[in-house]
Amino acid sequence: MSEQRRFKMHLDSGRWSKIVAVIVAAGIALAAGPASAQVQPQVAVTVQVRSGVANPGWTITDAADLAQLQALIAGLAPVAAVTPPSFGAFRLVPNSATSGLPKSILVFGGILQIVNQDNSTQFLQDSKGLAAFLVSKATLKCPEGLGFWKNQSTWPVPSLTVGGQTYTRAQLLTILNTPPGTGGRADASLILARQLIPAKLNLASGSLSVPIGSTIAGADAQLAGSPGTLPLRVEVSSTAGQAMVNTAAGLESFNQRQVTPSCSP
Repeated sequence: MSEQRRFKMHLDSGRWSKIVAVIVAAGIALAAGPASAQVQPQVAVTVQVRSGVANPGWTITDAADLAQLQALIAGLAPVAAVTPPSFGAFRLVPNSATSGLPKSILVFGGILQIVNQDNSTQFLQDSKGLAAFLVSKATLKCPEGLGFWKNQSTWPVPSLTVGGQTYTRAQLLTILNTPPGTGGRADASLILARQLIPAKLNLASGSLSVPIGSTIAGADAQLAGSPGTLPLRVEVSSTAGQAMVNTAAGLESFNQRQVTPSCSP
């Protein structure tokens, strides 16, 4: 083979080596992506309901649901500032400032309280139905009645505040197992507490407080109106006793799933 032909083959081999090296490098760069690009976390919005006790809530991650959420808070009319309630308000918190959503949203009584990323606050009219949308997306856990919680080996919380007084699980079980009596001298405070305690345990387990939040707040206020700890010895024949019995009936409807027909066990 001539020197000229060997030299040409050497050049060709060098060219092909460079071409292969370029192709390999390009493939690696393409797979890795631009050096400046960063993987963005998936946008998620946690939703909880103010219920007086800690509750697990749920998370919105579906892209279509997030887009609808964006649409439901856009272009709303401002309203006067109001104090949010202690019970029943939805609280939404996006996981990232890059989500395009506010820092947090509180939904209650047809109003949105929005905290923007710069910490400024707005109050807007919920004219597009964000509250109804949240209810439709909620993971509703079915409430349980008095008998269930009396015999449940574990509770979601170790204690509860009932009527302004904090009780341990042992104390609460004693209340649940104490008969309120019969007739006009039955203890209305026990009748009420024996429904209020299960209702609060249901909320702590993940039941939605929206249909019962104001009733729970009212029950706490009624019990707090009498001094001391349970039993308060409020006769059912008294005016206060009749009010407690009526409130207990509303709580029992919740605990027996009469107001949450679409819940999941």
